[in-house]
Amino acid sequence: MMIAIIGAMQEEIDYLKKKMKNSWTEEVYHFEFHYGDIGNKKVVLVKSGVGKTNAGLLIGTLLSQCEVDYIINLGVCGGVSDKVNLFDLAVVDKYFYGDVELPKHEYFYGQMSKCPRYFELNSKLKKTIKDNFPKENYKFVSCYTSDTFVDKDNYPKVKAIIDHHFSHYDISIFDMESTAFAHASYLLDIPFVAIRTISDLVPETNWKEYNLNLEQAIIKSSEFVYKLVLSL
Repeated sequence: MMIAIIGAMQEEIDYLKKKMKNSWTEEVYHFEFHYGDIGNKKVVLVKSGVGKTNAGLLIGTLLSQCEVDYIINLGVCGGVSDKVNLFDLAVVDKYFYGDVELPKHEYFYGQMSKCPRYFELNSKLKKTIKDNFPKENYKFVSCYTSDTFVDKDNYPKVKAIIDHHFSHYDISIFDMESTAFAHASYLLDIPFVAIRTISDLVPETNWKEYNLNLEQAIIKSSEFVYKLVLSL
């Protein structure tokens, strides 16, 4: 069994990289694939880069190099201040594109061609998480993914989109990759989950506070993913 673990930024993979045993690295294009062991599990750890295009390119490159049985995305994200708290551990249950708009007579806003309304957490992974982690240690959430870092300046525009198109789905976090990973995993029939820690609250947290929170948030999601890998 091979488990792929992906972070968008170098900081998001450094913690688990130090935990790996028998590790070695292979560079393919601009991606560095770190192979090794976490416990008795074979893993490949890689930085994708930020954004949906990098996410899709990474999945294609990854699967050209090896077969994987699970894909886990870890890292940080922004959260809606009245729905989550700073440093909450978010397990994404539903994945939405926030910047996809196809013909209205055929598709819902956010729905990609020949895909479901949204992508869902794999049922086996969901059961594994429920069986191995106390429910007070994490929250199942809905995620809004776009090529925008959501902050207090652009949040009014994002909130208007959510209120108009996603009001029934209780979206509580924002990121720039998870739904693209979920999309690729759906098409390739590979179980996928995104594990994110809330590093900033929209619209309150500013850029300086985000950077101050980053290390603590990354450690929390990394420790959760480490335990999840051992549970698979």
